[in-house]
Amino acid sequence: MTTTVTYSCSRPEQHHDSHLQAGTHHELAVAWEQQGNDRAALKHARLALDLRRTIDNTAAKAEALNQVGWYTARLGDLDIARAHCQAALTLHRRHQDSAGEANTQDSLEYIAHHTGQHHRAINYYGRALDLRRVLGHTYNVADTLDRLGHPHAALGEHTNARAVWQEALELYREQGRCIEVGRLQHQLDNLGGHTDTNPARRF
Repeated sequence: MTTTVTYSCSRPEQHHDSHLQAGTHHELAVAWEQQGNDRAALKHARLALDLRRTIDNTAAKAEALNQVGWYTARLGDLDIARAHCQAALTLHRRHQDSAGEANTQDSLEYIAHHTGQHHRAINYYGRALDLRRVLGHTYNVADTLDRLGHPHAALGEHTNARAVWQEALELYREQGRCIEVGRLQHQLDNLGGHTDTNPARRF
């Protein structure tokens, strides 16, 4: 699938419409991410953002800001990533775009977790999770629960980590996502019978 997307979107300049060009670069960014090349993904995400800044579509601009922030974070430039994601969050909230806000909360959680701000990360993920439950996006709910377990585990809140990972595991099984099932089962096995080292907090 990734190869097909990459091939079909190989020439964004063939579109004369800026919105279509931006959409093509957005798809290419996702395709490169799926291939494990975040640097190439970021290149296309930036091109999409440049194009979307020229058109009157705030939702698309916010999506592009978050996409640039996400790949920038994955490449380790967390301060720049945070600035892009905060700008995206402001736009999503202004236009009451719950799905976009949830995606951006996910990005901000990743940044918080990787800068050691685990409590803040849990708060971001909690907001994203609430939004996705309301929207009925169970596929994304599973992913958010999966990621939420990591800051809990980092804080020694193993009961909470186990609870969210177990819920994510059940959703992955229902969705037939075998790779995720295997990986998450391994995480739960590694967590084992550890007790909380910071038991005051409860998810």
